[in-house]
Formats: sequence, C-alpha cells, structure tokens
Amino acid sequence: MPATRGSPRGRAALRAAIGELQDNAREIGANNSGRYVEKYLNGVMPAPAEWCAGFVSWCFSQHAAGIPFKYHLGARNIRQQFKQKGWLLEGGEPEPGDIIVWWRDQPDGWKGHIGLVHRCENGIVYTIEGNRGNFPAYVRGFDYVLGRIDRLLGFGRVPDV
Repeated sequence: MPATRGSPRGRAALRAAIGELQDNAREIGANNSGRYVEKYLNGVMPAPAEWCAGFVSWCFSQHAAGIPFKYHLGARNIRQQFKQKGWLLEGGEPEPGDIIVWWRDQPDGWKGHIGLVHRCENGIVYTIEGNRGNFPAYVRGFDYVLGRIDRLLGFGRVPDV
C-alpha cells in the first residue's frame, strides 16, 4: 500500500483490491466465470459476464459506509457517474485509489475497461485491474507511461464522502 496520497475512500478501495490480488483472484473454470467473478458481479448479472467494472465497484463497496456511486458492471457507466458527480480529474497525476478508464473498440462506443490506480511515480502509473487478458484472467498489476496511455478516457477520484 502506498504510504501517502489519495482520498480515504479511494485508499480503502485500493486496500480491498490489494487483498484480492494477494488472494490470487481470477476466473475459474471458464472465461468470465468462477467464485471471484460471481462475487464481483454481485447478483447484478449471472456469470459468465465481463467483470472489470464489477471488480472496481466491489472494491469501493467494501468501505464501512458503502459504495459512494451506483454499483455497476459497465466501465463507461462508472465514468459517467463520476462525471455527473464532478469527480473526474482534469490534469495532474492520479493518486492511489483513483479509477482509470479506457475505451474499447471505438472511442465513442459503449465498451470500456476500468481499474484502480495503485500509485504514480516517475511518470509511470501502476494499476490493479481485473479481467484483462486471456482466460484465466487474474486480478493483476500493470504499469503505463503517463501521457502515453493508449485509449485512455481519464481518471477519477472519489472524495471523502
């Protein structure tokens, strides 16, 4: 866990994500399936289903006060909720617990991908993401060069609400 920075709610979501990473959370049995995926889908939709946004929603829902936005399985929907609440970041570096959102297929389409920022240092953004890669997709860490992240829609930060 990074020592400083990030909002308290975002840091709590990040702690949950790190716990899932340490637990080796992943797809089991088939693509977009298994006990971890079912946990992240949270009854919103049955498996098999894409689960990156469910993972992020689940991480935020682990806070004692609950999730500060509507639990959703769509990355772009979560980004839109952040936009409506004024939580999208306009410049600057992302901090621990911020969301990171990408577009998939088309920049103005409905498909996307989402993860949590673990930290940003020396121009590198480190993330924890679910459902990225071939089966069996794991909850894993990734890194990107800030300013050169392909298909990036942006970052968002949940304030201490």
